[in-house]
Amino acid sequence: MKIEFLQTIGRFFYILYQRFVDEGCTYRAAALTYTTLLSLVPLMTVSFAIFSAFPVFSHISNQIQNFIFSHFVAASGEIVQQYIERFVLQTKNLSAIGSAFLVATAILMMFNMEQAFNAIWKVSSRRKGISTFLLYWAVLTLSPVLIGLSIIISSYLTRVAIISSTANTLGFITALPFLLNLLFFTLIYVLVPNCYVPLKNGFIGAFVATILFTVAKWGFTYYVIHFPTYILLYGALATIPLFLVWLYVMWMIILFGVIISHILTNGYHFRSVKKMDGFTHAFLWTGYFWEALRNGVDLSIQQLINMDSCNYEVDPVKQIQSMLQNKLICETKSGRFILSQELSSLTLVEFANFLPWRYPTNSEISQWQGKWMEALKLLLIEENKFSDGFKQKKMAELFS
Repeated sequence: MKIEFLQTIGRFFYILYQRFVDEGCTYRAAALTYTTLLSLVPLMTVSFAIFSAFPVFSHISNQIQNFIFSHFVAASGEIVQQYIERFVLQTKNLSAIGSAFLVATAILMMFNMEQAFNAIWKVSSRRKGISTFLLYWAVLTLSPVLIGLSIIISSYLTRVAIISSTANTLGFITALPFLLNLLFFTLIYVLVPNCYVPLKNGFIGAFVATILFTVAKWGFTYYVIHFPTYILLYGALATIPLFLVWLYVMWMIILFGVIISHILTNGYHFRSVKKMDGFTHAFLWTGYFWEALRNGVDLSIQQLINMDSCNYEVDPVKQIQSMLQNKLICETKSGRFILSQELSSLTLVEFANFLPWRYPTNSEISQWQGKWMEALKLLLIEENKFSDGFKQKKMAELFS
């Protein structure tokens, strides 16, 4: 049992590393870093507009700024804050067109973030129209409001003598940045991808990302203080590259959490060490699509994965893409999939020629059980693949 558990853990970390590399998260983090740099002033401007709309926050706007830059920006946060405040003050002189451009730039970061999350979740379609704007605006407005509420709550706790001692004992005020990070990461992991993300898996990804974020902030600050390489190289301009590096590290951590949520949601990686070959995998999924079509429903990748109890040689997304390219299935408007081939006229040989997967060996096909598998086993093991009976076997007959 211990060996199997260790194998599962080892497989999880290997898959995590492999997915992080395969998804190009380092490049995505670089793109998001650039977008964030462009969006910082617009984001702060939008935040100030929100604070002015809520009288309860009007007297703590400076506290909120200080809170953000001291707890969420590693090293030299005060200098960056001073620069951004100067830029924000200049935005008051903007025209209506300039202000609209400012809001559009703020939304651009959310757009790029959604694209990156959707790519990791293998979602080909993104939100469109008013739903996109509402989601982006909700995230942009909710974040500063949450921070403002947390500051009001922590201020209240410190003023009330009886509660203050308890709160300090529990470390509530000290843990506030950690809890805010955890809440924020959970919200974006669950809400931003254009697909269903289980809250539990989003929370686990957010929890890991928050821990990594906290450790990275401490480590980055320690490095800057004790190894002032950037300061020696850039002098007074060192703040800029340091801030860029920190943004890059932050985005890599955020994307890492997204991958954790995705792997935990799919879960097929941990079912067994044995993997189903690509041909058998495609055959079974075609059967699921055939059955779904008869019931008048379409299927998502997650539903297909949940119908099996095994791991796969071919990644499910790659399998779907292969079936789409060969027009065995088609994508619906909702981003799900439905059978597009008439199986009563499609032979098994034609099906095999559509896909890039080889026929399974006798040992491979023998280890799988379940509906439709006995008919396929009988055909592949007993029949001569060059016989007329094999060549003329229709797919619909195998699923009947």
